[in-house]
Amino acid sequence: MTPGVQLIADAPESYAEALPGCRMSRVIGASAVAGLDGGFMRFDADTDLGSWRLTYDEVVYVTRGELTVVPEDPAGDAVVAAAGSAVAIVSGTTVRYRGRAGTHALYVLTPRGAMPRSTKRVPRDGAARRSDSTSA
Repeated sequence: MTPGVQLIADAPESYAEALPGCRMSRVIGASAVAGLDGGFMRFDADTDLGSWRLTYDEVVYVTRGELTVVPEDPAGDAVVAAAGSAVAIVSGTTVRYRGRAGTHALYVLTPRGAMPRSTKRVPRDGAARRSDSTSA
């Protein structure tokens, strides 16, 4: 390892199901990068991850597909991030993440350790939903 520089790889074997339709890999928190946490996420199906209140600042960079972030508290317009764009979310904001099947993203948050270590996410409204062609 080069002092001060570390490669953080997207390793398929490191993924665990966060909620139905979404897998996450928490590789940044396990790295030597002080103060940061995060990893990679993949959506295997069109999925609404439910309402989630952030206790950290987060940036999500979409590398493939499309991710929609809907601010609920405070309420605001949905932000749609296509491949090559990022969404910044401020601590204390309640949002819904809606990913399209095939979407891949990198998420980075601070402070380190603010997101529960388990990749299992429990949304505030208690339900993650896979979207299908009959729901919008």
